[in-house]
Amino acid sequence: MTQTPPDVANDPVRPSWTVQTVFDPDGRGHDFAYTVGLALHGLPELHVWARPTDGVDPGEDWRFSSRDLGGLLNEFAARLVRGELQIGEVIERSYDTGAARAAFTVGSPVEPDDVEAFGVPPGASVLPLHWQLERVPVGSPAGVANERQCRAELTALLATIPAGGRSPPGWRRPKGTSSFRADQPYGPLTPLVRAHGIAIASAPPADLVDFISRQLDADWSFGPRSVLAVTAAAARPVGRVHEVGASRTAAEQIVRHVCGPAGRSRRWREVLTIAGMAPDETPDLHHGMSGVLLDGVEAALTLQVVADVVDEPARLAGLGPWRAARSPSGMVAGPGWLAADPVLTAIRDLLAPCDATQAALLAHVYLATRDGWGDLLMRLRGLAVTSPAGAPAASELLEGTPVGGYLSQRPDVDRLVTEWACCMTAALCNRAHLHTEEVDRLYVPTKWLVPGLRGVLNQPVTVSGS
Repeated sequence: MTQTPPDVANDPVRPSWTVQTVFDPDGRGHDFAYTVGLALHGLPELHVWARPTDGVDPGEDWRFSSRDLGGLLNEFAARLVRGELQIGEVIERSYDTGAARAAFTVGSPVEPDDVEAFGVPPGASVLPLHWQLERVPVGSPAGVANERQCRAELTALLATIPAGGRSPPGWRRPKGTSSFRADQPYGPLTPLVRAHGIAIASAPPADLVDFISRQLDADWSFGPRSVLAVTAAAARPVGRVHEVGASRTAAEQIVRHVCGPAGRSRRWREVLTIAGMAPDETPDLHHGMSGVLLDGVEAALTLQVVADVVDEPARLAGLGPWRAARSPSGMVAGPGWLAADPVLTAIRDLLAPCDATQAALLAHVYLATRDGWGDLLMRLRGLAVTSPAGAPAASELLEGTPVGGYLSQRPDVDRLVTEWACCMTAALCNRAHLHTEEVDRLYVPTKWLVPGLRGVLNQPVTVSGS
């Protein structure tokens, strides 16, 4: 893959080079990237491997993605052009919310062939970026830290598996009393991994569509790739590194079971139909859908491997999209994902005066205009299902009011008003990160239906007294 920045060869501050990424055909993680174009400035090109070249940690379960490699080389190339990068210099960077640290050392010039940079022009030299990875050492296998919570999670997961649901080959449904022994394939929390995997594998097509949609939303907040990074870090102190890797392999089994050979299972075809994909859509789109599903299943299963030790933000992000997909609205992940009471009260007070006609109009206007919000829509929905920024079902939020009674009788309207409410609570919880123009996009379409919305979005909501 070639990443081509803007052509600004006369501007030494902005990139005027390309980044060439080379993938290991054997899939062993020996990927690397190098620049092409710095030689036009009379400078050496730069090269970096996806896995560590130095140090004691080989990074068997850790590597830079192609995007990461491009970002690194663009940063270091800009420093080189500005004269701020010296041979022998050491530059440190933190990753995975501080759980991993990389120390890069600028090496001495080498010939392009020495680092397989075959796209570098003849006569140019290459500066290799050697680096080492520093993480918490892998500890001895540890037992379950919070068995009561994990047992409750297991019971809840088992309740979501449809009666008669078909498990993937080799997967046995655990019991609520299944052992949390450490010598199981996915560690002591193997029953949680298996229950969650079977629940996804046997889910109705509509729930799978919602799950995929919530994963796409989550990518704009605390997405599945971030969850994978955090769970990998959490696994090290408790000695569950290999178990996390095994759960990722298990996720592939789940997705193959759902999609069937060549993505042609009846259930997967139903998923694609619900998602609005015609049979003659390009195979790339179909493959992309299954890839998003795989990302989500990997995040969920690896999270369960370390569910007893991972921090709360990661737990909410890893489990939220699936919990939300299983709800009637496709958006309500559960009590742990709800915004603070003052935020919920502010949205309730806005909607309580509405009558049935206004609620139906709100649902209609939101459906008709939400795509005009652009990526703001996905960002807000992602925040609502990966952090404490969501809302309950609108009929529940407005319980005891006439409009709440109407919504409880109209699940189609309730679903859309719930999604709108979740976007509003997420906006209030993250108001400091929204621009004025983004706030305008939220309130303008419905200003005649919810006249106080602009004021609420622009007035700080007090969450805790001081």
